[in-house]
Amino acid sequence: MNTKHLIAAVTLALVGTSSFAFEGDFAPQPASTLSRAEVKAELAAAVANDTLPVAYEGSFAPATSTAVTSGTSRQAVRAETREYVRSGQAARDHQSLSAIGG
Repeated sequence: MNTKHLIAAVTLALVGTSSFAFEGDFAPQPASTLSRAEVKAELAAAVANDTLPVAYEGSFAPATSTAVTSGTSRQAVRAETREYVRSGQAARDHQSLSAIGG
């Protein structure tokens, strides 16, 4: 019985470490054709023009900075939040979300 366990352990150890044997590059990196200064200038221009690319699900789309404003002041939002908590609606919403696993 001990011999079988030893053989199984050695086999598992050899199989488990074989996946780490690869020593090559996973994806070769292409050589850059731009200098560091050119890349920095391109980045500065993209930031200034608000066209900095953003990764989104495997594709690149230009980022746009659109600020969302509600027209409600900070003090009004805080007052609404205090009333929401004070009325007990926050606790009821929390309980209903907890009941459905949210």
